Amino acid sequence: MYVRSANKETLRVKSIAELNKLDLAGMRQRNPAAESKQIGTVTTARDIALPLYSFCGGGFSELVGYSDEGKTITVFVVSADDETQLAASRSAFEKLIKSYHFLKNRAAAPSKSDKPKDA
Repeated sequence: MYVRSANKETLRVKSIAELNKLDLAGMRQRNPAAESKQIGTVTTARDIALPLYSFCGGGFSELVGYSDEGKTITVFVVSADDETQLAASRSAFEKLIKSYHFLKNRAAAPSKSDKPKDA
């Protein structure tokens, strides 16, 4: 399980859909059978529904959540060797996304309005 930040300008993408296509193209370089489909959403600490995608094919399975943050897209990933392992990790993965709280596109101390609703 990991989280990464994707700079839209650097990657030349404008949306989550474009980044998903780029991610899939990269996977297909290693495995032409790779597929991606949106399977639902997961809501963050700030009540923002993030699209949840499934990547599979060629002996791996992943769940990927994307959060569009203006200049960047935050990407949440959990990987497994098979669907059984992925299912066992899904609850922890969704808890990670549900706890997510984007502060700003610049470094700054959090303000009172940046606190999650359950804090």
